[in-house]
Amino acid sequence: MLITSFEMDAKRSGMQEGIELGMQQGIAQGVKQGMQQGKKENSTHIVLKMVSKGLDIQTISDYTDLSSEEIKKIIHNS
Repeated sequence: MLITSFEMDAKRSGMQEGIELGMQQGIAQGVKQGMQQGKKENSTHIVLKMVSKGLDIQTISDYTDLSSEEIKKIIHNS
C-alpha cells in the first residue's frame, strides 16, 4: 500500500499535536506539584517558627488548619 503525501502530512500533524498536548499536560502537572511542594515547605516553616515561639500544638493547629498529627510529624521530622 502506497502512502500519499497527504496521508504522511496528516500523520505528522497528528503526532505533533499529540506531542504538544503531552508537553502541555506535563507542564501543568509540574506546576501543580511545585505549588503543592511550596505550600508544604511554607507550612513546615510556619509550624517550626510557631513552635520556637512556644505555641502549643492545638494553637498551631487552630491557626494553620493542620491536624495535630501533621504538626507532630513536622516537628518530629525536623
